[in-house]
Amino acid sequence: MSGKIAGARRSPRWSEAGRTLKTIRERRGLKQREVVVAAKDKDDKAIFSEERELRRVEKGETRVKPRLGLIFLLAKVYEQEDVAVFTYVLSKSGYDKLSQRETDKFSLKKYRDDSQPGHFIEHPSFDPLNIQKMTKVQPETTIGPPQGLIGYYPLNGNAEDQSGNANHGTVHGNLRFVRDGVRQVATLDGSSGYVSISDCPSLRLEQFTLAAWVYLRKTKGRRRIIQKGKSYYFFMYHDRPLVGLWNEEGIFDLTASTQVKMREWHFMAGTFDNRVLRFYLDGKCLDMRDFPTDTTPKDNREPLIIGWKYKGRREDYFAGRMRDVMIYNRSLTNREIYDLCGAGRLDSGT
Repeated sequence: MSGKIAGARRSPRWSEAGRTLKTIRERRGLKQREVVVAAKDKDDKAIFSEERELRRVEKGETRVKPRLGLIFLLAKVYEQEDVAVFTYVLSKSGYDKLSQRETDKFSLKKYRDDSQPGHFIEHPSFDPLNIQKMTKVQPETTIGPPQGLIGYYPLNGNAEDQSGNANHGTVHGNLRFVRDGVRQVATLDGSSGYVSISDCPSLRLEQFTLAAWVYLRKTKGRRRIIQKGKSYYFFMYHDRPLVGLWNEEGIFDLTASTQVKMREWHFMAGTFDNRVLRFYLDGKCLDMRDFPTDTTPKDNREPLIIGWKYKGRREDYFAGRMRDVMIYNRSLTNREIYDLCGAGRLDSGT
């Protein structure tokens, strides 16, 4: 596959396709240099030999040639899977729609609203490539919460709940707020720092979504992200996330199949809908586990803890940085998880 970029006069349709590619790149948290390197790593012949060529494409000053190069960029570098995304970008570049051979070659899919997993979900009220909706939201902008948010802790200088439910937290031990990019985040020392939130009826959940941005410094042990006593929990079991719950019969949990890299920001989420546990990393569903019958977490009066386990051990303390901890009283959809991930990215490259 020839991967060179052919120069041409600016075209409105190329400009729109270029803006779309730029939006997807930013939603992936990729710099232009990283895209060029990734393209070289994933193919024998570079799609872009240097950053200025990618800049020209994103500005609509040049057209990606050949057609396969554009598809390769979307599929391999930007990690797209939904056929609707390719159809949109190809049409804006003056190309015909995907062939079945191309769809098969890159393992592309047409997602339904309830599919697992997925980056872009077709929905009658949502254009998957609406530029305004996809543009990265700055950290200081309040994340637009889906329905059911009962606790939102930005950890931007304090442990206050910004969900509107007044489930405010109290800082304990060596938890400090430090500057990271354009805002503050919580840094936990792994031996004494945590946030506690007193028990209340709204925190006794039958379904849940537990989510947070985390920057891991240590993973050995059971480093807690969120836990409410013997009810529901989300933590690092050594280098793999684990989400689960206690019910009347015992423990039901899901250990992720993917190791999470240390010393870089990741958005992690775990959901439970009374039957299925799901784990998400950086907006993408990676693992799921079915329970034989409908169930709910045990009802208890223990506090909700961020960064530790109630009456836990030293190995239960979270070690690293954390921000934008969110708790919902329902299982969010793929689309909602993906949007939360995109909205929470920091300009510093999270």
